[in-house]
Amino acid sequence: DARAAGTSRLHAEGYKTNKLVPLTLNIPGVLTAKLDARLSLIPQENGQVGLAVHGIRKEPQLERPYFGFNFSEEDKRNLRETGNMGRAVELNLRGSEYTPCLISIDKNTNELVAVRQEHVYIPQEVSGVRLTDEEIRLLKEGQPVKVEGMTSKAGKEFDATLQYSAERRGWSSSSRRTRYSTRNPSGAY
Repeated sequence: DARAAGTSRLHAEGYKTNKLVPLTLNIPGVLTAKLDARLSLIPQENGQVGLAVHGIRKEPQLERPYFGFNFSEEDKRNLRETGNMGRAVELNLRGSEYTPCLISIDKNTNELVAVRQEHVYIPQEVSGVRLTDEEIRLLKEGQPVKVEGMTSKAGKEFDATLQYSAERRGWSSSSRRTRYSTRNPSGAY
């Protein structure tokens, strides 16, 4: 089922499957290989759509140039620790043209993923907190931003460090800490 595999949004929005999909590669008389991978659909130059297979890597390939960019030791540390590089860099995506991008690691496959900075959308408000222009600018640059006093869907106030994830094409958060419950001040559940 396409929904169960997380493939329903693939074509329309260019996303990968939410989960790993078991695949069997069979080349008769040569090999049969089983692997888990995420899948995505990619537009071809002839107007058709192709299938991209994103297999699992042992570790992210941070020692090699990525679209013409060489990772610093700090970049590597950030990617390994948070999954996000934490800054925008110029990538050579189309031959001679460099584009500012954010880079993250796909936690399921260890594949590097980039998103053009121009495609990064940061809303004015997150979980009931209006972001300042400076916070929006920092988030668009890929930097982490501590946001206090947000309210969960369950009505609990919490603080979190937000960062844009190229892999998720949205937020990743860390240091999430519930401050108190607005529905039950005693703290009992």
